Amino acid sequence: MSCSKEQKMLPTLEFLTVWDRQDIMHDAIGFHHVQSGLNITMEWYELFQLFNCTFPHLRSENGSYELQWCNQGAACLYMGIDEKHWRQNGTLIKVSQISGTSSFI
Repeated sequence: MSCSKEQKMLPTLEFLTVWDRQDIMHDAIGFHHVQSGLNITMEWYELFQLFNCTFPHLRSENGSYELQWCNQGAACLYMGIDEKHWRQNGTLIKVSQISGTSSFI
């Protein structure tokens, strides 16, 4: 289902303008290779406004209601991890360690 601006949508939150101006969400994960020291960051960028990509909308059409979620975005990869940014503006924590073995196969 595509996201059309012509469709009448009822936002799930009343205060969209207040919510949309806040820098409260950004998705990213960093990978660090211990042996080589290589750092890579993968981030998710919304293409159809933060609010529309994060929350479903209640859409009214012909007296019935449907949920619609416009989760359109782009995954961006780049070298390095901006540790200063994440320490000051977010969370920088180790969430997992991958050993590189494939003993489960």
